[in-house]
Amino acid sequence: MSQLTFLLDEHVEGFDKKLMELGHKVVYAKKLRKEETKFRNDFNLLLHAKENGMIFVTKDKERGQTCKDNNFPCVWLSDDRIFDEMILPKLKDFE
Repeated sequence: MSQLTFLLDEHVEGFDKKLMELGHKVVYAKKLRKEETKFRNDFNLLLHAKENGMIFVTKDKERGQTCKDNNFPCVWLSDDRIFDEMILPKLKDFE
């Protein structure tokens, strides 16, 4: 497996250890925002990720939708996706 670089949004920083254990590089949105004011703008942050070959990981609906609308590499942990891919299949076990 090749090494990937992930840019983690503030609410998904708990995934950093697991990604690094798999040999991937992790960059934190919170740190970038502290270092450069231009990253306070969500689009600039997402564009930075795309231009630097990073995969953006977020739970934020607006940022996830921006990634989707602009074909940015992103893992969007939406409630709808969690329901469709995790909860709905398990319902069959209870029928």
